[in-house]
Amino acid sequence: MALHVLEYCVNHPLKPGSNKSLEMEDVYPAIFGRPLDEGKNDRKNLLNTLSDLHLYLKEFLMNRTLKSNKFSRDLVWILTVMEDQRLLDETIKVRKIRIQVNKETRTSSFDYLRGMVANYILLQHEKPSLDIDIVKQFSTDLDNYYLLLKIKTACEIANSQNLNPQQIDDMLPFTLVGMIQSVPVARQPLLHIYLEVYHLLMDETDEAYDKTTNLLVFFFNQLPAGETHQILRYLLNFAAKKTKIGVNAYWPKAHELNKFTLDKAPDVLYQTLSSGQYLNIITSAVQSKDFGWAADFMNEKGPYLPADQITETMLLAKAVIVFGKKDFKAVQKMLLGAKFEVISNEIRAKTILLMVGFELKADPDILLSDCIKFELFLLRHDNIYQKVSLPFRSFIKILKLLIKCKDPKDLLLKKLNDDRPFASHWWLEEKVESYQQKFFRK
Repeated sequence: MALHVLEYCVNHPLKPGSNKSLEMEDVYPAIFGRPLDEGKNDRKNLLNTLSDLHLYLKEFLMNRTLKSNKFSRDLVWILTVMEDQRLLDETIKVRKIRIQVNKETRTSSFDYLRGMVANYILLQHEKPSLDIDIVKQFSTDLDNYYLLLKIKTACEIANSQNLNPQQIDDMLPFTLVGMIQSVPVARQPLLHIYLEVYHLLMDETDEAYDKTTNLLVFFFNQLPAGETHQILRYLLNFAAKKTKIGVNAYWPKAHELNKFTLDKAPDVLYQTLSSGQYLNIITSAVQSKDFGWAADFMNEKGPYLPADQITETMLLAKAVIVFGKKDFKAVQKMLLGAKFEVISNEIRAKTILLMVGFELKADPDILLSDCIKFELFLLRHDNIYQKVSLPFRSFIKILKLLIKCKDPKDLLLKKLNDDRPFASHWWLEEKVESYQQKFFRK
């Protein structure tokens, strides 16, 4: 029975945005040829079968690990040697394992643990004739493991912004930074990458972003997926933050990072792809004038969106691409009258339509009326989408000033250069640059 369940699970993987294929009511009749009957304990029997299947798979994976050539197999044997004094003759084998482990580059926290275990077993069994090199290597791995945990913790705290800079500095004092800097990059790349991530999160400099990106690209194939995925998330979030506050130089950087991530670690971007992520990736490509790539991504990755959002989000994505090509009438035709179930999508659509109206030189009174209607729409949803709507409210304020043409250009530039995020900051900046005051306030 367990094998039948396994066969079904393999042949019916989870679909993007839906888990219907593995729901009990669908699984039972597909396996047993009849509907689920609660009165016959069918649900209980199937759950028991799944429990058995979990146990079988666990034993299978353990046996496969023990038969492999990986360190996991050797680690189990080392632990066995440590627990059974009759196996001291196996110390020779442990020495060989230690030599091999010490030659390897430390690219994960597990590598440091491997080094400590391989050296620790010899420390325990060779006390009468202790080799000082064993002590040094054990100490080095222990120190570097501690450094890695400290720097990763500091990065996570800096990223969450729950502590002020002084409190974060207390967690990663200057002496520890100096210790990391003294470690060879080629032997301990992960330590150096996380140190640059730390500088990126704390100082927010272009230099730290470029160094982190370059180190990650160079050592990517040597690092475990869990580490590369986390570092990529730090970089992606930082690039997104920069574009939101109008640092236009980060549009091509964000686009290149998106392409690299999709090539090397696609799960980071679209395993749980939201409509916002999807549209941001396309916007980065459009701002980089890579329209072909944007269209390919739109069509290839659209199906990874939640099932009930695919149609409207792909329509919005197409509008973003066409707007980038400055075919404003086509965008207007696409979006006017379109219905959006996702509020964030509707907000984006209304923003694009306002931009299109401005580009097509629509009647100023009508545009101002549309701005007011949009503001009221945002207020109606403010209690739920306050963080989402804030950049769009800021956008409307600048757009209204552009439409009225009553304020000096310097004032608009000052408001636009505020630290708060603006939706479509790049477009506002372009319009303010070409702005000319036509009327004067009395």
